[in-house]
Formats: sequence, C-alpha cells, structure tokens
Amino acid sequence: MGFIVKFQEDQKDRWDIFFKYLEDIYQNGDFFVMPIENGGYCIAANPFHKAVYQKLLLLLGPQVYENLIMISNKKKHLEKFAEFPDMAQKFAQEYWPGNLILSLKPKKGPITLKKNSFPQDILDNFPIVQLFLANHHFVNVAIFDWLEKMNHPPLLLGFYPITEPGLDVHDPQEMLQSFGAQMTKIAFDAGKVQEGPSSTLEPLTTIRITDKTTAEVIQIGIISADMLKIFFKQIEEAE
Repeated sequence: MGFIVKFQEDQKDRWDIFFKYLEDIYQNGDFFVMPIENGGYCIAANPFHKAVYQKLLLLLGPQVYENLIMISNKKKHLEKFAEFPDMAQKFAQEYWPGNLILSLKPKKGPITLKKNSFPQDILDNFPIVQLFLANHHFVNVAIFDWLEKMNHPPLLLGFYPITEPGLDVHDPQEMLQSFGAQMTKIAFDAGKVQEGPSSTLEPLTTIRITDKTTAEVIQIGIISADMLKIFFKQIEEAE
C-alpha cells in the first residue's frame, strides 16, 4: 500500500531517503502522486518506460492517450513533443508556468531528451498531446532537481483523473488510492502555495490549439471564462 510524504521546505536534509524510493518507482514503471497546480495533484510516472503505458492500457483502455499530460519544468522540453503555432505561444507566454494545459498537435519523428528516445510506437498513439509547464512550488522544483541529479530526462507523464466521480483531486490521500495501491506507491503532499479553489471539478484550464488561428476551450478551471474572454479580445485587438 502506498504512503504519503509531507514535504517541508525547511527539512530538505530528509528528502533524499524518499527520492531513493522514488528512483525505484521511476525505474520500475510504477506511479506516484505529485502536485500539478495550486492545491491539486496528478498521478505521475516515467514517460520513457513502456511498462507505464501497458499498465495504463490494461486499466483504462486505448482512450487513455487522450488524457495523458507531458509535464516538465522547462518549455523547451515540451516543445519537442508538439507543434507550437503563434496562438499556442501567446497562451504559454500569458499563463505558464502553472494553471494551464495546452492540448496541441503532436510532432512526428523521433524525440530525444538526454539521450533517451521516446518510444516511437507509443508516440504514434497520441491523437493530441497535452502539455503542462510545472509551477515553481518547492516540491515540483525538488522533483525536477532530482531528475536532473539522476541524469533522467526532465519530463514526467501525468494522468489527471477528472472523470473519476467524486474524486477530490486536492486530496493526496484520495489520489493515492484512486489508481490502485499496487501501482501508486507514494504521494508527495505539497500543501497549498496560497488559497486556491475549493472545487474538485475545475482544477486546471485546458485549451486545444491544432492550427495557427483557432483555440478551443476544452475545460474551464483556474483561468476563468471571463479571464479567457479578456485574453481573446486582447489577441484580436493586437492583430
């Protein structure tokens, strides 16, 4: 059964023991829970491990590829996976890091990060690629620092179970239990950076952009409909 680690910024000397455990999870193609936005969590895994996708397919079926999220701490790594037209660049500049998932057209051809090649047969299954630039919460920083330290690619695969009825994505305990204790081994409890939304249905806003001029709102969340209307108007006025 998995367990929760409550990270405290003033106790960094104690983190190494949990990262040693995380290394085993990462290498074995198992899952863990990490913060993905203010007060919210996702299930994460090693995106370069084929066993991760085999387990996801077994549990959730082929439609799982539409819900997977590539998470990194640097935009340049995410740009390897998708076409970034001007519209996508404008959204990224305005709302990243944090708060926004960009759903974009996947790139074709081999993708390599730190000499690690993303499996081509896996990449071919993505009808769309969802990208998230992690915010600067100290737990996110610590996780990506650990990836760099271990010479792993600075990229994680996230799964955001928004279709799970009644699931509180702001509760790391529920997230830990939601995906099966046999596979989800550990949850990193980040706490909240600041007061965030209490709703369990609107954690992140998702925008889909598949051509140069069209942006489709897939999900309204932290970035509200009113905020998006203002942003769209600013884009129109600038053109």
